[in-house]
Amino acid sequence: MLVQAFSARGLSYDVIDLSPRDTSRPDGSFSLGRAFSFAGPFLRAARLLLLGRRRTVYLLLAQSWPGFLRDAVFIGLSCVRGQRLVTHLKGGGYADFYAGLPAWKQRAVASVLSRASAILVLSGSFREHFSFVPGYEEKVEVVFNGLPFPEARLPALGKRLPEAGQPVRILYLSNLVESKGYLELLEAVRILVRERGLDVECRFCGEFLLSSDERRYATPAEAHDDFFDRVSRADLQDHVRWAGRAGGDEKLDALAEAHIFVLPTRYRNEGQPVSIIEALASGCAVVATRHRGIPEMLSEGAAGVLLDSIKPESIADAVEALVADPEAFAALSRASVERYRDAFRQSAHLERILPLILSGPADAAGPQRAAGSEGS
Repeated sequence: MLVQAFSARGLSYDVIDLSPRDTSRPDGSFSLGRAFSFAGPFLRAARLLLLGRRRTVYLLLAQSWPGFLRDAVFIGLSCVRGQRLVTHLKGGGYADFYAGLPAWKQRAVASVLSRASAILVLSGSFREHFSFVPGYEEKVEVVFNGLPFPEARLPALGKRLPEAGQPVRILYLSNLVESKGYLELLEAVRILVRERGLDVECRFCGEFLLSSDERRYATPAEAHDDFFDRVSRADLQDHVRWAGRAGGDEKLDALAEAHIFVLPTRYRNEGQPVSIIEALASGCAVVATRHRGIPEMLSEGAAGVLLDSIKPESIADAVEALVADPEAFAALSRASVERYRDAFRQSAHLERILPLILSGPADAAGPQRAAGSEGS
């Protein structure tokens, strides 16, 4: 969205891709392969920042010590020539990351981040995550995620539950990581079908990945095989489908067909899940955990069901309650769409973030104005 916005405004920019190529390793872990893959982005950044013109540097922050060391290199390069620095935390685990460091590492993190002109976070609840940074009250700014969702795909009046004889469709749309709760949802589906006699279908969309906060499996393939073993043992083949990674029209179709979206996450680095925004935009009734920035996303329960427990029984209870009350479901579906339109549209996101990147918090605090002429 930022690249498109810069292009539309005729602003110059350069993009340096720091994404890891190896997704088979747990997030936040160190490997020589990842270290070597860093050489290319480092050399390109050094050329741009040390030899090019002065510009704003916009950097997505990591939430691990190896990631911080990478960030520190780019922040150091930006400081050599006095580049303006805007950092953006796209997750929600920075306070835990910082608290788990020894004192000397905490001092290093505070010193490096004090160079930032602005620190962008996804939720008001994340402001205090950076209370260790001098002057954080003036630096930290809240910017909700935005979604370039096709307006034509928005349901005008929300959704309604299917007629009798039709299954209620549940959707899980995220990476299949243990701490995101997909196994608890699978067990909840078993409870709903086998113990409570509900006709539900659940589509799981996402890749099997490893996380450093929970390690039940040694490889993604092992997680994949265990998932299907569980489906087979519970005889859920007619009620559970794994669709792999969904994108484009396939994802939009899955969202349009779903009635209830469930994300019982406790993922350590969770921030403001984009999949929840997609579900809101699609008019799904959202069931999610009271974790990280999710309560603010769902207006503290006005635009979704917040779970205080990740137990499968709690998930099943929430789904069953929605199925049992079609009018309450329809009202929640309408509230979902309204919440998306009010808070998460692409236009609202860009109106908030562009002035912060291009000008700074002081200029962005009041009524939004058109982006300036600086590059990034």
